[in-house]
Amino acid sequence: MATDSPGFIKDSQTVLSGLLRFGDCAVVTVSALAAYRLRTDSFALPGLYVSATILGVLLTANFMHMAHVYAITNLRRSPVEIGRVLMAWCAMIVTLIAISYFTDTSEVFARVWVILWFAFSLGGFLMLRAIAGLQIDRWQRIGLLELKVAIFGTGPLGVAVHRQLRESGNGNLRLVGFFEVEEGGTREAVDGLPRLGGVDMLIQEIQAGRVDEVIIAMPWEQEAEVKQILHRLQTLSVNVRLCPDVFTLYLPVRGLTSLAGIAMLDIFERPLSGWDLVVKNLEDRLLAPVLFILFLPLCLVIALAIKLEGGGPVLFRQPRYGFHNNVIQIVKFRTMRTDEETPGVPQATRNDPRVTRIGRLLRRTSLDELPQLLNVLKGQMSLVGPRPERPELIARFREDWRGYMLRQHVKAGMTGWAQVNGLRGDTSLKKRLQYDLFYVRHWSLWFDMRILWLTVFRGFVHRNAH
Repeated sequence: MATDSPGFIKDSQTVLSGLLRFGDCAVVTVSALAAYRLRTDSFALPGLYVSATILGVLLTANFMHMAHVYAITNLRRSPVEIGRVLMAWCAMIVTLIAISYFTDTSEVFARVWVILWFAFSLGGFLMLRAIAGLQIDRWQRIGLLELKVAIFGTGPLGVAVHRQLRESGNGNLRLVGFFEVEEGGTREAVDGLPRLGGVDMLIQEIQAGRVDEVIIAMPWEQEAEVKQILHRLQTLSVNVRLCPDVFTLYLPVRGLTSLAGIAMLDIFERPLSGWDLVVKNLEDRLLAPVLFILFLPLCLVIALAIKLEGGGPVLFRQPRYGFHNNVIQIVKFRTMRTDEETPGVPQATRNDPRVTRIGRLLRRTSLDELPQLLNVLKGQMSLVGPRPERPELIARFREDWRGYMLRQHVKAGMTGWAQVNGLRGDTSLKKRLQYDLFYVRHWSLWFDMRILWLTVFRGFVHRNAH
């Protein structure tokens, strides 16, 4: 059993994911029938009900896939999985309701049937995931999800790889030991990991099922030795990974691309491209006008209050760096006295005497940011994304903080992952950068919807806002 571990891990995850996909579609179908049976004492669905059920199955398959509910990492985290399933299923129901409204068929469907269908399906989804979770726990207990990794190379590159793997927090990863070119060398441990021998010993460990994956971490100048090792390992059914020598340069390698038959490392990639970019743009184009109309009466009241308090301009424009590191003029409600709020003045602090009474209220509730909907409508900003930074911060940190400029690879946002987690005002800029980069690397439509939802409860009023 142990010798089949690598294949088992990959194949079992594929099979489990496929069974869950099939199970979800079956749950939607059976729940629709059960809901109709409970209401009418018959399984004979009318034509439009059949069409709604088939469309529901197709939409469920797509929304569940987009929500990444079939990834084994999410299946092992019940709260995350339940949240994603609930969000995907709600999106499916809302989509069906919208379709029935625009096709003028909403009156055909009984509300009781829709409610029962929703409840039965959700219960079925959760039951399937409870069963899948138990199976995953069982595989983990008996070690079938454990990946045993050997590192070939004891130099600086090998040590760096070991430390990175050790600190990754992957509980299914077990580091077997170091191997090296010299067969009869010292057996002294390297960086706390045992040194087990050379290629012959590695082959024995693989054949005994004690190694599932080999990472070759050797510098380019040892090309001849690397070729010999690969030649010896090519007859064995084992995963062999070649770690490039650029690893110690801490370059942000994203993947590997084959171009004209040449293997190339992907260092920088556009985080949003293809359908992701289309969906992100649609999100802004559809939601921004709705929010603008929704908040317009409030904005007019705020503008009137600013005028009545002391006259002067209502809006304030400030240069910030946005997408592609281009300078944009963001628009905010003026919150300082007219002789103080000019571009280039120091950022406001808590209890800043320059802030007006109306301005203090606007800052505490973040309502001073509402005019930035104009920036979104112009395509300069997005509803969700890293907050646009001041030019002086960009100049200060772009060279000192590794990865700082990666946040400029997406449009700046009115709200962001850092902001809904309380990182605003006089908080750690490094922590804020970590949250911004997490957002850039893990963007999804669901992530944006989550941030917008959290903004309602955490984004407008927070103790760090001033």
